[in-house]
Amino acid sequence: MNNPWRRAAAVAVRWAPFVVLPGYLLLVFALQPCDHMGPPDAAPWLHRSLYDDYDVTAMALRGLNAERGRTAGATVYPRGLSSDQFDESLDAPDQTLKPRYHLEYPHAVLLFFRLGWFWQSDLNSYPPAILDGDYNAIVRHTPRNDQERRWWGEFRRATQTYMLLMTACALGLVVVLRAGYEPGGGLSSSGLLLLLPAALYFTLNRFDMLPALLTALSLACLGRRKTAASALFLAAATIVKVYPVLLAPLVLRRLLPEWRRAGVWLLCYAGAAAAFLLPTLLLEGWPTLWEPFHFQFNREPMPFTAYGPLLPLDLAANDLTGRLFRLGGLALTVAALCLTRPPDLASVLRRGAVVLIVFIGLTVYFSPQWLLWLLPLCLPLARRNWPLVGLLVVLDLITYNTFPVFSAVWGPMDQAGFDRAVYARFAVFAALIVVLLWQDWHRRPQAEAVRMPMSEPTVDPVPLA
Repeated sequence: MNNPWRRAAAVAVRWAPFVVLPGYLLLVFALQPCDHMGPPDAAPWLHRSLYDDYDVTAMALRGLNAERGRTAGATVYPRGLSSDQFDESLDAPDQTLKPRYHLEYPHAVLLFFRLGWFWQSDLNSYPPAILDGDYNAIVRHTPRNDQERRWWGEFRRATQTYMLLMTACALGLVVVLRAGYEPGGGLSSSGLLLLLPAALYFTLNRFDMLPALLTALSLACLGRRKTAASALFLAAATIVKVYPVLLAPLVLRRLLPEWRRAGVWLLCYAGAAAAFLLPTLLLEGWPTLWEPFHFQFNREPMPFTAYGPLLPLDLAANDLTGRLFRLGGLALTVAALCLTRPPDLASVLRRGAVVLIVFIGLTVYFSPQWLLWLLPLCLPLARRNWPLVGLLVVLDLITYNTFPVFSAVWGPMDQAGFDRAVYARFAVFAALIVVLLWQDWHRRPQAEAVRMPMSEPTVDPVPLA
């Protein structure tokens, strides 16, 4: 490390996440209007390219209802309203709250959503038009008086609370990745790929970094043979976002030769998940617990999915054939990857990433933040793994240039443009599956590949990928 350029590069790599992530957060806070939602007043041309008020406002609205002590489980999605209709609903006299409010997220994540409100006051002043309303209308509404500006200012502070907490989760993920999933720094990463445009954007504007961090903690505990802690962290990730349950069969397959460890892991995982879910079931009833899952399982087909450009559109239907195709394809993938025991933790990561890619590919709706799901699995594998690094970079850029920015490279926002974006994204998904499976079958264990004698000086204090 005598070369000053190498020393400077090492310092930049070490501190970049701890500068860029908070810097991005502060930039967003500086530009956001304080008393209404929507694009910055100083730069409205940015639209949603820097931050997205829609999803975080949905989170804030569900958190407000929970903080008010209301019961979730409404089976009818709030009716979409035009700006004029929403104004009329706000001004309507004698408004009555519905028995239940709509919740499309797992119930446990309300504990997180409520953090945006518990330190704010005057929560009882919100009318039913807001509490039972459509979050899209809330974002589009321009406050007309001091009371509305106070309400919308509190929504802004709630959403900024989520952004601050998600930044903290991302920094926590960097710390976990740098420590490595195995003792001695095995399966480690600098976390630099978290600074790519889509990863940065969805870290702040969604809550998927929370289950990503919990998943990483689970894998790090697994690599250190902390079996119970690994199960507890993955159970927490599962009840927040569900998808980590797809990793459970691979973890068990890795542990199964050690029947006692596998039994402890399974009991802790199932027990923790039940402990999270049972209070909701017992206190608020089955509709509250089930409705978010029912809503997600019955989503209608959206653009940017494989159905239409790559797969028959009929397979996206919520009928027996469509469900068998989607759930059967996912189950067969998990079963095939569990036929042989993963030889090491790196193999669990590779196979887990393949399962998640298949799940993403078979869904009927498009959620670009799913990119974050892959990072705890792929980043520890990316050290000096340039094919994987290149594909992750391309996937991030394609995702960002699909949403929030529909890039001119795809052409006009018509069916042809949507299809080109789908072709590009799924080409990268296919290449990722090929690379991950090829490396799983042909490469030696990751821990052996990066191990160096203790006397040999390291070139990079922090891994570059």
